[in-house]
Amino acid sequence: MRKTGLVLFLIILSAMSLSLVYADVPTVTDLEITTTTDGGTVSVTIRHSGPTNNHYVSKVEIKIGENVEEFTLDPQSTVTFTEEYTIPEDGVIEVRAFCNLHGWSAWVSSEPDSEEPVLIDEEPSGIPGFPLAAVGLGLAALMLRRDW
Repeated sequence: MRKTGLVLFLIILSAMSLSLVYADVPTVTDLEITTTTDGGTVSVTIRHSGPTNNHYVSKVEIKIGENVEEFTLDPQSTVTFTEEYTIPEDGVIEVRAFCNLHGWSAWVSSEPDSEEPVLIDEEPSGIPGFPLAAVGLGLAALMLRRDW
């Protein structure tokens, strides 16, 4: 029976290593700001893989100074999408996006002298991925501890 357990372990490990599963925290890829005398608009481009009706970017937060405003989004059907928001004042704008399964992206800032958005914090607060290979190794360890 020990040989059967080992063969089963190798089959499970092989099958799980062929799959790739990862957590996809959204990424703010671009900020375009248009200012007027009474405020302006900000266009936020977000990338988020595998959107479905159950897995999507559900919120965007925009921070100007100490003021943080949260916007609720409907499910998206594309990996990359752009949302436009009216802003009441001029200044450095920080933006982050929230995936309803994996959590917040890192804050991204619109620095006045920069062509590209600037990443503020390196670590997004999302839930880390749990690859199937790790599950397979855990199952294998349990199977090897049992007397098959």
